[in-house]
Amino acid sequence: MYQLKGPIEVYLAEKQKLIKRYADRDENGNLIVQDGKYIVTKEKESFADEYRKLTDMEININKPTIQLGQWAQGHINTDEIRELFSLIQFTFQGAD
Repeated sequence: MYQLKGPIEVYLAEKQKLIKRYADRDENGNLIVQDGKYIVTKEKESFADEYRKLTDMEININKPTIQLGQWAQGHINTDEIRELFSLIQFTFQGAD
């Protein structure tokens, strides 16, 4: 998970910048929150466009590599490998 820390921090910081820029504020300058969500009424389309660009951003992460061999028998099954495949790169002992 440590490899995702950087990209997640960047995403959260950029999201916070968008919120501070576009979210509505009360008469004291505080961001308005209703039902746990920030309210955006002005420039809603601009906010949506910029937020969409942020969420569409692709990141590259270096997946850890695990070599599977005899030890894997009885410890991990193919369904578990499929579930972990997007997070971990598996190599198989004896594979070409």
